[in-house]
Amino acid sequence: MIAQISTNVLKYQQDPKGAREVVVSAAFNDFDEFLISYTNDVPGGGLFVQTKDALPLGTKVRLYFTLKSSRVPILEGYGEVISVEREDQESVGGMVVKFFDLSEKSKALISRLVSNFL
Repeated sequence: MIAQISTNVLKYQQDPKGAREVVVSAAFNDFDEFLISYTNDVPGGGLFVQTKDALPLGTKVRLYFTLKSSRVPILEGYGEVISVEREDQESVGGMVVKFFDLSEKSKALISRLVSNFL
């Protein structure tokens, strides 16, 4: 099951280095909200991000997720959009981003998530 959240702030922007990649950043209210959005249905880990402007399948993205209170990154790295959910009467819209090429700190966080919470 993929958890759906509604309080994160999602922004897309072009990489300032001029690369043809998209930066996906989301600020979560607290760590519990991040945990709710994490899904272990994706091998290697992934996250459901609620948005009305989902990116196309296969889009490679740079990830930057923080907590609103500290703006300290809790997850950084790269991902790929592997699923897009359109908003309808039964569900909110958004996309599932599969993680790859995460920072060492982010890999350690995912490892702790899987062993302690999931």
